[in-house]
Amino acid sequence: WLSTAFAWKWDEATKTLTFSGQAPMPNYGPYSFSDREWKDYVGEVENVVIKNGLTNIGGYAFAYCSKLTSVTIPDSVTSIGQRAFSDCASLTDVTIPEGVTRIEDYAFYGCSVLSGTLTIPDSVTSIDEWAFSNCSGLESVKIPGTVAQISRYAFRYCGGLTSVYISDGVSSIGERAFERCVKLTTVRMPKSVASVDNAAFSETNVATVNFGGSSGEWSAGRFYDTGLLLKNPTINFDQP
Repeated sequence: WLSTAFAWKWDEATKTLTFSGQAPMPNYGPYSFSDREWKDYVGEVENVVIKNGLTNIGGYAFAYCSKLTSVTIPDSVTSIGQRAFSDCASLTDVTIPEGVTRIEDYAFYGCSVLSGTLTIPDSVTSIDEWAFSNCSGLESVKIPGTVAQISRYAFRYCGGLTSVYISDGVSSIGERAFERCVKLTTVRMPKSVASVDNAAFSETNVATVNFGGSSGEWSAGRFYDTGLLLKNPTINFDQP
């Protein structure tokens, strides 16, 4: 199927949707998904391949594709839209390529079997609200310093998350960003963080904080209402 924006095709044998073109993908939803041209395959698709040239993944584009297990995202994509992969409950792995600058609200919300380590590339400057919330299979996350702010609720309810590495450059962590990550035990915190909002680490089990600055640069005051210090963790200073 071809439009002025992009082309797509369905392969019945492999249950694959392939997209190509040189323009943005439209946004869909939020109240009806009947405007998705591939709506007849939402319940069948197992693989999505996006060819180099498309510049974004549209809002709600693949939301609720319950059998989707893999997606290929090219370097040409600069943004992943609101709820683009929300509630894709069979999606096991995703690689976010260099080139993506924004991951919008709820982009991967409820992708409960995403597993292993999620590495956000250095090109990303914005992780929006609820972007990876309820990704309960994730075990570790690495966030680059190009992301000035981790938005509120971004990783809330990631129940399998055990470690978070926040790189130098991140300046704020939003409200309840890691709340109820009940297995979270280790956090690398950069000295660039100036503010951590209410309950950012509430209902976690952080036992170790690896701080990027010296003991003189550490100010526990910024963490009082965040839940980070609730378990009286060990603070290691000058950690890379």
